[in-house]
Amino acid sequence: MRPYGRIIPIGVILTAALLFAAIRAKSQATAAPVWEYLSVTGSFSNPATITGALSRSYTSSATICFVTTEGCQSEQVTMNVNERSPGGEALASAIAQVGEQGWELTTSSETENGRVLYFKRLKSDSK
Repeated sequence: MRPYGRIIPIGVILTAALLFAAIRAKSQATAAPVWEYLSVTGSFSNPATITGALSRSYTSSATICFVTTEGCQSEQVTMNVNERSPGGEALASAIAQVGEQGWELTTSSETENGRVLYFKRLKSDSK
């Protein structure tokens, strides 16, 4: 019998087994995380609206933008507050709302219209 007669079939079998194990391990690997994003835009100051001779009320508003492949799906948060209010109630309410839904603040920026806060969270399988 030739000296290498049994080594070659054993090598082929071991190579096939390693290849099978590698393919199986790759198919069981977890997929990369998929994120979803939103932004909250608002201001910490409220424009005054005079409602009476001596009375002023303020409207505080913020916009939540759910980012989709079709663009922004907006939700408006508006609150009427009195003149002693420090401002930014709607912005604070919108931040609290998205925080309760599991969104994580990633960054923020200032614009001439106020502040823009960017959030992300892992996209659930059910969506």
